[in-house]
Amino acid sequence: MLHRLLIAAHVVITLLGSGGIRLVCVWLELTGLNRFVAASYGSQQQVGTVIETATVTFGQQEKAAWPRRCPRGRSPPARMKRFIRAVFVALEPVSNFILLEQYASTRTAAAWQAAMAEALKDLPVQVI
Repeated sequence: MLHRLLIAAHVVITLLGSGGIRLVCVWLELTGLNRFVAASYGSQQQVGTVIETATVTFGQQEKAAWPRRCPRGRSPPARMKRFIRAVFVALEPVSNFILLEQYASTRTAAAWQAAMAEALKDLPVQVI
């Protein structure tokens, strides 16, 4: 249970939220879990590195496997351009697979096209 709580805190605070490892350390202290889990920045940075590496690896595996799971004959991926806080996002509408999620410095069509080309370079999909 303690392991799950620690992993959940890291995922929610550092990956889903906009916080950092120091907030995980504070959370451990405020909950009193620092009596059972090392709450120093260095120890939590090691945990965070493992979680981030696993998340990136999982994302790469999912990107490689997604074309095989997406049945032929369904609607091709639709471009859904959103620019939120300098982030380009593109989703495939049938599976909700995230094709692109990337920070961008500009909102130009050229920047969007370049980001999409990079995101789709290894995927056998057609963007309409």
